[in-house]
Amino acid sequence: MAYVTKEEVNAWLEPTKLSVTTIEVELETQVANMIMGQLGGSFDVAAWTNNTNTPKLIRTIIAMHYAAWMTDRAFSDSSDELNAYAQLLRSMADANIAGLIAGVLTYDDILPSGDGSDISAPAFFPNDVSSAQAPTSMNPHDGPAVFQMGQVF
Repeated sequence: MAYVTKEEVNAWLEPTKLSVTTIEVELETQVANMIMGQLGGSFDVAAWTNNTNTPKLIRTIIAMHYAAWMTDRAFSDSSDELNAYAQLLRSMADANIAGLIAGVLTYDDILPSGDGSDISAPAFFPNDVSSAQAPTSMNPHDGPAVFQMGQVF
């Protein structure tokens, strides 16, 4: 089954210049494989197998790349260079991929791979006395914590 629909691809195309009537399964599969390969190190993509269980943002990224490839194909005879609009689509899609991987772009349907225990609490809060230093003549006030976060006075 396809990851994207022709409507999702056509949303990125100018209908007077190019319109997709059917999805080419081979091209769409290769585009999806490239995107899943990039996301696979940061997300569990194994369950994303079609357009019903793949998150909307990922389908949008696949549709943008697919539209870019179709645009390049359609206008490749008229120029030796890549189509500027296709390049724009690729750049926007790649920026979304990079944002997801870096964690600066979040989406409710997409969770990082793992059991989630690593995102339940901030890792930068000290939770033990390992950072406490012993008092010295230079810093006589060093020592164990006097109070802890969440402690009520």
